Amino acid sequence: MARTIYLVISLVLGAFGGYVLLMLLFGDVSIPVGAAGGIAAIFVASVAALANALAAIVVFFVLGARAKRRGRERVVELEDADSPDVAALHELNQANAPAVGSVDLDRMRRLVGMPGWCLLVLIDDQVAGYLVAMTPDADYDSPNFTWFKERYDDFAYIDRVAIAAPHRRRGLGTRLYREIEQRAAVRGIPRIACEYNLRPPNPVSAAFHRRRGFEEVGIQDTEQGTKTVSLQLKSLGDG
Repeated sequence: MARTIYLVISLVLGAFGGYVLLMLLFGDVSIPVGAAGGIAAIFVASVAALANALAAIVVFFVLGARAKRRGRERVVELEDADSPDVAALHELNQANAPAVGSVDLDRMRRLVGMPGWCLLVLIDDQVAGYLVAMTPDADYDSPNFTWFKERYDDFAYIDRVAIAAPHRRRGLGTRLYREIEQRAAVRGIPRIACEYNLRPPNPVSAAFHRRRGFEEVGIQDTEQGTKTVSLQLKSLGDG
């Protein structure tokens, strides 16, 4: 879409420059500044037309190459815990440890099979990232999930998110969060819960959740006191 818009704008400007050039050459256009001014005006119009035409070509190919590198992107829901895609998720999870908790393949299958969602973002049909979230009826022993379950009746808890290294900083995490918020809202779930590390600090995650409208509702130590997390909540409808 962006490539098309830039192309149209550049072509319109190029056509306008060409029109001005033709009017100066053949139209009934008076040039009060004399012959030198007329030559200068023709030169400027010619340069403008050429520059805009070149800009259109550059934009078309540069944005096209960028889109090709990025590939076709879509988000799907994985519902089958026995799917071969779970192995790809497990590999991606382990590559992102310790930012996400390390688990074995069997536990990853149990996470996928819990009540909730497992969302995959695919680029050219290859897993580029994923998000696992569950509802309060999940039989899950996470201390952070338990903290929310003891205090709130209805929520979607984001347990883990991971993005493959080649696809980071492209907005995939934002897209996954937006997807889970929309899907939870469709079910009438009023809030999204999650956490990020305070110790060791994770300022990138803190800034991300702040931008997404999350607020801190608690703090707790986990992993035998070696980690401290900020427990976050977002009421759906807050944007």
